[in-house]
This record gives sequence, C-alpha cells and structure tokens, in this order.
Amino acid sequence: MTSLSNRFIMRVIGREMLNNEMYGHAGLLRSYCGLKIPLPIQGYLQHGWSYGPGMPLGDIESGELPRDSHFFLWNSRNEKICHNLGLQNMKVIGAPLVYLQPPSGTWTGAPDSLLLFPAHTNENEPFAEDGATLFSRYLKELDPIIRSFQSTTMCLYWREFEDARIRRLVEDRGLAITTLGHRDQNPDFVARFRDLVLRYKYVCSNSYSTALFYSLYLGRRAFVHGETFVNRLKSESIESLTQFDEMRRRYPQLDWDRFNDTSFQDIGADEIGASFRLPPDQLRTELGWTPFRQLKSIHRRIARYAQRKIGLSDD
Repeated sequence: MTSLSNRFIMRVIGREMLNNEMYGHAGLLRSYCGLKIPLPIQGYLQHGWSYGPGMPLGDIESGELPRDSHFFLWNSRNEKICHNLGLQNMKVIGAPLVYLQPPSGTWTGAPDSLLLFPAHTNENEPFAEDGATLFSRYLKELDPIIRSFQSTTMCLYWREFEDARIRRLVEDRGLAITTLGHRDQNPDFVARFRDLVLRYKYVCSNSYSTALFYSLYLGRRAFVHGETFVNRLKSESIESLTQFDEMRRRYPQLDWDRFNDTSFQDIGADEIGASFRLPPDQLRTELGWTPFRQLKSIHRRIARYAQRKIGLSDD
C-alpha cells in the first residue's frame, strides 16, 4: 500500500481506529462480543496501564485525535484525569485482558521460577542512552534476586530482543530469553502474554506497568525491583520519576525489599479495572458496533476529511 493511500486511510477512518488494533486489542474484544466482521472501534481504546490519563495527549492537542472522540479507559483514575483535562466522551471498560477467555487446564506456575519484564522502548521512542549500558547496570542489580530462583527468564520487547549486545548480556548471566514479538499485526499478543506469565510463579519488573498489573491479576507473585529506566526514553519528562515514586508509596508491598511472598491479586484487578468488565451486548454498544453508529461514523469522518481538504462544511 502506498504512503498516499495510507495517509488517506488514516485521515478518513481515524488514527485511533488503526491504533486500536495494536496488541490485537480490537480483535480480542470483537471475539468476546461474537463479531465475525472486523469492524473498527468507534473511539480510542487505552493501549496500556497508565498512571495518568492513558490517552495520547500530544495527538489530542494537535488535533490528530479529535477531542470529541469516544475514549475507552481502564480505571476510574484514568477517567478522573481525562475529565480534568476537559475530555467528555469517556467510558471505563477495564483492560482487554479481562475480556480474554480463561485458559484451559491448570496453570499454577513452576515452583521457584521467575519471569522478568524490564521496561522497554517502542517503535517511536528509543532509549535516551545506550541500551546495553542500561541493561548491564540492571542485571547487576538483579544478581542477588536471581540467585533465589531455580530458573529465570527475561522477556524482551522485540527491539531489545534483536539487539545482539543486550541479548549477550542476558545470556552471559545464565538467563533464558523470550519475546512476545511486535505489538502491530500480532492478534494473539495478549493471549501469548497470559500463557507465558502463567508458566511462572513469580514475576518481576523494574516499572509499574501493564506487565506488572496483568501478572498480579493473573495471580502471580509479582514485585518491583531494579533500575527503573524512568526518563530513559527520549520523549519522557521528569514527571515520570515523580509518578514512579507515587506508585511506590501507594503500593509499598510490591517493592522487593518489603515483598512477603504474596500475590496481591486485588491490586492488579483494581489497576486494570476488572470490576468495569461489561457483558458482550453492552460492550458491543459502547464500542459502536451497531449499524447506526458505523454509518454515522463513516459519514462524520468523510465530512471531516472533506472539510480539511476543500473547506466544505459538515452541514
């Protein structure tokens, strides 16, 4: 597909609709609702756990993401912050994981097994400093913990997984390595994450993140330890460190130094909004998967595109 046609699709159907397909989220929710046709979500779905609004404020401020869009959020804190920012069309529905069908069989996790989820980059945000240097320091901090477990695996995001220097550092520590792959064009991302996590009894991250709270929700004994990598992405601000410290004060029991070999499943459920899970019929309506909402959305988006291009009115 040419870059011109890509830009046309982005303008007409909306950036948020394409972004909703990341991690296979839209497909997962369509499956839960029993949809066979790949209809787009009518609005913007929060991609991951967030201390803040969970919405791309830069896209909203630039107009790429209209302020009158429908915003689908994970928890009540995200909703409160979005409301304070002046957003109106919000609905808390919980994280996509709460809509995933439960796995078959028994998943207790191997005893004394640890799965590591270090903070990672993404396609648009590289580390602000050399990644291998960051991981070298991180692994040294993990040494005392790793010795407490019989087996340890590190799950790397695909960019770090493809970095030979980072992989060599991890392998030299005697750790196994895995990856869940790309977040785009990966319809089974969440299911693969769930199945990986359920193979381990313990999970450790160096950040308060989707991986951490998902793992808690899945009943793992999850904790936080190691250099945070906060402010290590080029686009992040100093506020990130403030937010990290706030989460540490809120959940001191998740810090390795205070960890009591307990699974705080209630914390995970609260942070990913498990109590906001909707039944299929209601979720289908909220996400705009009705004939009227689909037709209305197409008309509105074509009209908005035409207005930008040739100055036509929506009326």
